[in-house]
Amino acid sequence: TINLKILNEKILQLIKADKTTLIADCRELTYMNSTGLGGLIDYCRMCQERKGDLKLAGVDEKVCEIISIVGADRFFNMYDTVEEAITAFEN
Repeated sequence: TINLKILNEKILQLIKADKTTLIADCRELTYMNSTGLGGLIDYCRMCQERKGDLKLAGVDEKVCEIISIVGADRFFNMYDTVEEAITAFEN
């Protein structure tokens, strides 16, 4: 299990190291609050500003619904699997 603070630190380290082609494996994510969602949106924007992207993979149906309801799905490309997200980056 990873908490939001650890996730924030890891993603920021990657972005600062110019690693901005990121996939968040969300298979174990069963809940997301507004703080977590806001953070992901910020990281997605940071990646895109650096010619990268943040894609979400394996998002739980309920979490996906929350993302869609608040309109945050316009920020993310979401895929059923990590493999599909990797393929999307390759194309």
